[in-house]
Parts: sequence; structure tokens; C-alpha cells
Amino acid sequence: MFKGWDKLSFPGTLLSEFDFLVDKLEYWAAFSVLGSHCKGAPMPDEGPDLSTFFRSSGREHDLAVRQDGVKLLPRFAVIAMISEAERKFRNLLILRRLIETLDKSTPSMPPGEFWDLTVKTQTSIRGIVHCCQLLVMNPSHELSSMISWLDGANRIRNCLIHHGGEVLVQDVKKPKTEVKDVHETDRLEVCWLTPQYANEQGPISSFEGYVHPGGRIGIRFVEERRSWGLGDFIEIDALDCQCISFSIQKLSGLLLFELIEELKVVLISKGIIADPDSSSIAVPDSSNQPPS
Repeated sequence: MFKGWDKLSFPGTLLSEFDFLVDKLEYWAAFSVLGSHCKGAPMPDEGPDLSTFFRSSGREHDLAVRQDGVKLLPRFAVIAMISEAERKFRNLLILRRLIETLDKSTPSMPPGEFWDLTVKTQTSIRGIVHCCQLLVMNPSHELSSMISWLDGANRIRNCLIHHGGEVLVQDVKKPKTEVKDVHETDRLEVCWLTPQYANEQGPISSFEGYVHPGGRIGIRFVEERRSWGLGDFIEIDALDCQCISFSIQKLSGLLLFELIEELKVVLISKGIIADPDSSSIAVPDSSNQPPS
């Protein structure tokens, strides 16, 4: 929900939403790296960690989570990154619907109608991929391809949240198909961007013990495909989180660009603005709306 907005700046408000999302994606990518340091987290000489005065577990579990932190934190990070993206894409869709509602004679919205529009928009969304499809009506081929990345990452999130990371039938079912169409050999397939490094001698597969011999190191990003079969457990590490974060940032940037281009056409056709880069649109004060 939007709180305290009395003006919509175009495209400033949309850019602010994007900046906030990028910051959150970078935050959770950094969070995933923290897992490698959990083993060094201090423990009392005897007994459990009494950072809380009541414990429902013991010392053996304190030791176990410190050991498993390198696996656990990346899982939490992926869940959070997809959730942040879904929240911000939902906000952008509300903004799109608001702009589509306005016209030159009434460039503002009566009190209460913004809340109705928000509810109608939120309840019309069938997941993060559907939200992206509603945001940009005529996506480029590149954007459509990137949205398929997001579908895979979202399937990972749902599997981690609802199935503890074990791939079940619901995770491999293709869009617009029935459960009865799933076969035992079907797999959960995902794709995201990953970096490839090279120097004058050729590709660099690992930087462990690497000594730079001089010259330049080149980098490019390529699509990496991963898959898991039914009954497999999804494992995500900190490097995967960096790649997922970067991929969502790249997708979000192109999504925002194409959204702004479509909205420029809408605003100019309505005669609301002539120069969208320097104009603003009044929206109702939302201070009396229900809290988020």
C-alpha cells in the first residue's frame, strides 16, 4: 500500500520504486554471503546460547545452525528477493492503473476511489509473472525472455517456502496445464545470468589461488540453466544469490523502461502532459486510507 503520497511524479515515482527494489536486492544478496561466517559465531563455553531468556532448543541446535548457516541464509535471501520484487511490481501496476484512469479534465482522483482502485488491482494479480505481463502490454522479445527467468526463480521461492525445498508435483507443473499432465521425469527448470571471466590465456573457472599475471580480465554474463527432478532438494548458495539478484535488477530495469515508454504514450494521448520528464500528476492524499 502507498502511504502519505499526495502527488505522483512521472516518471520520478516509478524510478523511486525501482531504486528501492535495487537497494533491497543488493541487501539480500549481501545477507546471503553472511552465511559463510556463521561457523565463527561465538558460543558459550557450556550450555545453549541464552541471547533469549527462554529457549525451545538446546546447545546441539545452536551448533547445528552455525554449521548450516552457509546453506540456510542463501535460501532466506532468495525468498526475500522474490518477495521484494513482487511487492514493488505490484506497486508499479497500481501506478499504471491510476495513470490510465486520469484524464486532462480531471487530473486527480476523488477521495476513496484510490483505495478502490488499489483493492481491484491487487486482487486481479495471479502471481509475480502475471503482474509483469500486466505491467507491460507489448513487451519486447528480450523482456519476455527475462520474465521467464523470474518464473523459475519464483518456483524456487514457492518450493522453499511451502515444501521445505523438496521438489513436488506442483513445482514442476507447467503453466496452463493440469496436474494430471505431470510426468515422473518432469523437472523444475530455472535460468538466470551468471558471470564468465577470461584473460589473455583463456577462461578463468575459479579465482581460488589465482594470481593475476598482468593484463586485463574480461567479464560477460551468460544464461545458466539449472534443474531439479521430483523428490530432489533445492540447494542455493551465496553465489547463486548474487546471480539471481543481478538478473532481477536487469529485468526490473528493462521492465521499468518499457513501462515508462508505454505510459508516456498514454499521458500524451490524454493531453495531460507534453513533456513527461518534467511533469507531475496530482493524486489524492492517502493519509486517511487503511494502513499497509
